[in-house]
Amino acid sequence: MKKLLIVGDIMLDRYVMGAVERISPEAPVPVVRVTHEELKPGGAANVASNTAGLKIHTLLFGVVGNDQNGEALSALATSLNIDQRFVKESIPTICKIRVIGNHQQIVRFDYEEVRNTPERISALQNLLEKNDLPNVVISDYGKGVCSSELCQFLIHATNQKQGKVIVDPKGDDWFKYQGAYMITPNLKELSEIRGKSLPNEDEPIAEAGKWVRKEFNIAHLLVTRSERGMTLIDDDGAFHFPTQAQSVYDVTGAGDTVIATLAVSLASGLSLHQSIARANYAAGIAVSKFGTYAVTLEDLTAWDEAQNINNHD
Repeated sequence: MKKLLIVGDIMLDRYVMGAVERISPEAPVPVVRVTHEELKPGGAANVASNTAGLKIHTLLFGVVGNDQNGEALSALATSLNIDQRFVKESIPTICKIRVIGNHQQIVRFDYEEVRNTPERISALQNLLEKNDLPNVVISDYGKGVCSSELCQFLIHATNQKQGKVIVDPKGDDWFKYQGAYMITPNLKELSEIRGKSLPNEDEPIAEAGKWVRKEFNIAHLLVTRSERGMTLIDDDGAFHFPTQAQSVYDVTGAGDTVIATLAVSLASGLSLHQSIARANYAAGIAVSKFGTYAVTLEDLTAWDEAQNINNHD
């Protein structure tokens, strides 16, 4: 059975849902009458939720706190058939609480403590060394797990086994991703690493992509461009994939959907261009839903049938 290894910053997304019917007499803020709460996997855990939903054996590596949120995240992973390999630490599990009133996000609370220690890197490497490294997704949210040491360890080990490392990047240190098969930045991230604001136009993005590939030794660069779709830059040139979104309701987690669908499709034997087109279609579904949404094989049935693709489980 094909396997995917997801490594990165895992977090818990907690949604507090309710109705807004009045303004507080204490301060000029809305009063949310809470009706219910929802828990969802976030960060790299959302990537794993997407890959598991696409029926591929998913192993999730990351760090959680020894607390209730960590237990809740572990229970969520179990319910989603995610094979979890968590390092437990004394810090709180990363948690984002979103308060939603009348279908609008009112405020978000972030519980996190960014940390990167030799002990953490050693613990993660020890876990990873015990597993044969299949194709790998690095989901970097800049919270400390995806250090240069860990990323290079993963990339070198996976390349030796002729696997593929796909990276969802964060921050301004892309040298830690050197040698990866693919990086999937959005336009803002590409602009930041290039050091200048890039218009959402084909030619400037293609030129910036060429520079990034040379500077950081990346085989393929896939730029997600919101309403303009995606652009792939590699040795064969630049290829543009128009957006498949029918309506945009919430872009939360769309990047996770893209990298998850892309990784599963590649691991299942689809070509690079087929995999990108499929991920583009999946992203169109994800942004039409509220909150983080894990696309399923059933969601992709229409695209697969149109392309005469039999699901490669």
